[in-house]
Amino acid sequence: MSSKIIDRKQAAQLIKDNDTVAVCGFVGFGIPEEILVGIQERFKETQTPRDLSIFHTAGIGDAGERGANRLGHEGLVKQLYCAHIGLEPAMNKLTVENKIATYMVPQGVNCQLLRAIAGKKVGVITHVGLKTFADPRLEGCKVNDKAREAGDVVELLNLAGREQLFYRAFPINVAIIKGTYGDEDGNITLQHEAAHADQLEMASAAHNCGGIVIAQVDRIVARNTLKPQDVKVHGFMVDYIVEGTPEYSYQSYTSPTHNPAWSGEIRVPLTVSKATKLSDRKIIGRRGSMELRPNMLVNLGIGIPDQVAVVAQEEGIADQLTLSIESGILGGVPLPG
Repeated sequence: MSSKIIDRKQAAQLIKDNDTVAVCGFVGFGIPEEILVGIQERFKETQTPRDLSIFHTAGIGDAGERGANRLGHEGLVKQLYCAHIGLEPAMNKLTVENKIATYMVPQGVNCQLLRAIAGKKVGVITHVGLKTFADPRLEGCKVNDKAREAGDVVELLNLAGREQLFYRAFPINVAIIKGTYGDEDGNITLQHEAAHADQLEMASAAHNCGGIVIAQVDRIVARNTLKPQDVKVHGFMVDYIVEGTPEYSYQSYTSPTHNPAWSGEIRVPLTVSKATKLSDRKIIGRRGSMELRPNMLVNLGIGIPDQVAVVAQEEGIADQLTLSIESGILGGVPLPG
């Protein structure tokens, strides 16, 4: 059997001009940084690959140089299809300057779209996005003139007397995902990942399109040594594995070391030794927390809504609620930021 183990330079060389490349992760969690660095290095050295279409489900970046920002070079990217670029100043710059065609699609739709692509369906039909920026009667997910010139990604339908939006599927040539351990056969575990995001769906989509799947892991282990129940992405759909170096392999952008509480390996007490300083943000959070009732399931957005969780923790009522965030985590107190 030929080895699936490669380094970041070899991984970058697998990507061809005009490929559609899907990159997994959520904000600063589960990001295959090592491979993104490899692509960036190759482009700076050779000006290839060129004209990539980049897809990511949520937003991936640190508002600095990491994540999707490593791909934000003129000529490297021609199209961006995602839900959020607030943490991607390099992509923002290319978008504002009309150097790439950028589409902003609802995050949940992107998740469903991966499943649809994996299932070889024509796309996703849903009410999500009606009468918003995503509706083709308004902007149709198109952020800039370049996207308006490039064409449509969503259509308005009428099914059974109801308006629906149809988000078109597209082939994925390369999927780049992040896991914890990978064996020599490409089986991938996620036990140290803080979020089980789109690793499986993204790998399935690329594999079923006839594309390739490259997985970055913290450590490569011998075949037949992983517990079967720990394997979340199976080796038959993973073509290559890259072992991340300490510099570019981490659980999160917010901490250089592994935090077992984030991955559910341990639980820490929801206690506060010192209350946070009163500010405009905290005042808003305190007002929001006045709406809380015991046994509620609360969906918190990113940003100021995390102050509701801070107040709930300080007031000692966090354990009476189920707080949730959009990455799918239920319970506990969300990490601010």
